[in-house]
Amino acid sequence: MSSTNSSNLYISKIIVEKLFGKYSYEIPNLKEEFVDYSSIMILYGFNGSGKTTILNLLFNLLSYAERSGHKSYISNVVFEKFEVQFSNNIIIIAKRKPGKLIGAFDIIVNHKGEKIIKCKFIAIKEDKDRFFIPAMQERILYYARKEKSEKDYRELNEYLYNLNLSLYYLTDERKILNIKSTSLEEDLLNNKIDELELLKHYRSVKSDGKTIKQSIRRAEDYLHKQITETLTKVEIDVNNIYSEIISSFEKSTSIKDGDFDDIKNLKKVLEDLSIQSEKYAKFNLMPPLSMKDIIKSIDKTSKENYHTIISILKPYINGIKSKFSSLEKLYNILKLFTDYLSNFFFDKEVEYRLNEGIVISDRGIILNPEKLSSGEIQLLTLFCNILPARKHSSIFIIDEPEISLNVEWQRELIPVLLELTKGNQIQFIFATHSIEFLTLYSEKVVDLVNNAES
Repeated sequence: MSSTNSSNLYISKIIVEKLFGKYSYEIPNLKEEFVDYSSIMILYGFNGSGKTTILNLLFNLLSYAERSGHKSYISNVVFEKFEVQFSNNIIIIAKRKPGKLIGAFDIIVNHKGEKIIKCKFIAIKEDKDRFFIPAMQERILYYARKEKSEKDYRELNEYLYNLNLSLYYLTDERKILNIKSTSLEEDLLNNKIDELELLKHYRSVKSDGKTIKQSIRRAEDYLHKQITETLTKVEIDVNNIYSEIISSFEKSTSIKDGDFDDIKNLKKVLEDLSIQSEKYAKFNLMPPLSMKDIIKSIDKTSKENYHTIISILKPYINGIKSKFSSLEKLYNILKLFTDYLSNFFFDKEVEYRLNEGIVISDRGIILNPEKLSSGEIQLLTLFCNILPARKHSSIFIIDEPEISLNVEWQRELIPVLLELTKGNQIQFIFATHSIEFLTLYSEKVVDLVNNAES
């Protein structure tokens, strides 16, 4: 079953009932629901109110990775209902029977009020305090109608996969967990690998506290693909120049009024293009253009040949401008990424080199990313994962973003994140106690108000 896709998919509301047996929340509540949370939602509540648990439930509920412990986590959280509403009227609910607060649960998917999927998860009690969803139960749910349960489970995971939503979770332990980080999930759904291989992958991600290298590799893979696609398009555009040159000779090449002025303007344009090419050369997107020899040749040419020169150079110039236009978006991404990180890191420089990838240096000495400070690693991890997230709708769940960040970095973080993701549907959901976040973006703050008390 295919899901209803949206290019602007984000979470509009979260409803929690009887979390820990005593807290019920509507996020945002009725007073706050007219605020636009499509880019930023900040959860605030007292210690123990369940902010981190809500983030964990959110990530584990929306995961489509099989046999990776996501549903076992849900089985151990005390709650009656956890509901996530999306901007396109899709609602995904984890729900237990009335009076049951732990263990087995159902996941239900509704769209525009119609129930389209219901999948049961039967939990087994591991000891007096802990439940789990057995690996084989996640594959084939053992109860009376095994074939139907397997079909339901597969439908649910395929539906979540087809939302085409990237989900990233920066935990309070500073690990980055993500879905759609690899083609393994796609291979799983196409039956090219088995669940054991996927499970090994997710275990390695979760157990490795130093995921910075994985994040850098993810960003480099994304940039390499973007550069390859852009340069391929540029080559096609440049090839069209020759047909323009040939067609230009089919026209009259006699001297025309205004040719002398056109030549002066042409020389100025060539000089400007030479200067402009230097910024693209900085990221090795193209070699710098030197127009000195062309301009010298123009200066030595007789006026009788001006019109021929113009006929030749105008398609050439148009081709270069087209190339610059194709490179501009990619250049802006690279510049924002490297400039912002370099500014945050203060005495270090962050570069992107075509043949080396992302390079961090201190006075010319290349640094191992794992040797950076905890705050620097956190920012680098976050920024590296933002790059590939730009491809489609994404949600970044960030628990206590203020950890390891000084006050100045806390003030600058959200504006920089918004600038990096401008023009893309990326939603950031924070849980924080930081005064900087709470005051600077007070209109995006959702207070966890316990509805059970009222």
